[in-house]
Amino acid sequence: MLVVPADRCSRLLADNGSSGRASQERIVAPHERGRFCALAATSREGILELCTPLETADRKIEAVYFLESGLASVVAKTSGKEEAEVVIIGFEGMNGSALIMGYDQANFDCYIQSTSEASRIATGPFLAALEDSHTLRPFLLRYVQYFHVQTSYTAAINARQSLEVRLARTALSATGLL
Repeated sequence: MLVVPADRCSRLLADNGSSGRASQERIVAPHERGRFCALAATSREGILELCTPLETADRKIEAVYFLESGLASVVAKTSGKEEAEVVIIGFEGMNGSALIMGYDQANFDCYIQSTSEASRIATGPFLAALEDSHTLRPFLLRYVQYFHVQTSYTAAINARQSLEVRLARTALSATGLL
């Protein structure tokens, strides 16, 4: 079950520097913090088990998940039941990039690859926050650009490199070193 802790907003805005991740204090502009806290209040935290679907191709995206640990895979179906992983989402990422760009359906399947902690925000409140905030969409579009670059390099390496190189890259990606 997903629950909202009482200190959700203050914890997200805290700058303790202990996680090694970019601080929300620097990400969220001071005049946007109220909107950010309102959005955070709509989120639900929880544990996502192996193979939990986050998105299904050609269906509306129901929620955005911000991973706090674990991994998710975005996979393209090549034919029938064959799948090819096109990108890994880790603690730095989220699903739902189509929503940021104004499209409400998933192009690919996305599911959990290892037990993960995540914050879930339903599509409605997420889209409202994108419309209400002057800084949220531009910030998240930078993530979409990163996501696009990561996907492009994955495709290039999968097409041109040996199995050993591909496995090494996947291992590094999974540990957050790449």
